Amino acid sequence: MVSVALSAQRVRERLSGGLEIAAVNGPASVVVAGDPAEVAGFAEACERDGIRVRRVSDAFAFHTSQMDVIGEELAAAVAGLSPRVSEVPLYSTVTGELLDTATMDADYWRRNLREPVRFEAAVRALL
Repeated sequence: MVSVALSAQRVRERLSGGLEIAAVNGPASVVVAGDPAEVAGFAEACERDGIRVRRVSDAFAFHTSQMDVIGEELAAAVAGLSPRVSEVPLYSTVTGELLDTATMDADYWRRNLREPVRFEAAVRALL
């Protein structure tokens, strides 16, 4: 995974192969993940074009389709959770919005692992 100093739209225009956006952290802060060799090639191309990139992780391509292989296992592991309404408002980085915490069931946590982090959207909703 690499952090790229570009907007999500500009990153989408540069993506190829199996690369995916794993997080949108700000207006010009996006994390890209996928096959390590493809991520390395993407980072090198960005650097050649003068775009700042920073390696985030090598271990797993979290928040991408690569997590599908453990999604069902995760959902089964947390299936016994009983979400409830919180007294404190929660802005979710899965939805990017105010979330009714009573909906944070096994499927929510599977989505949390699989879908891109929407940190920028959650912060904008908070504002």
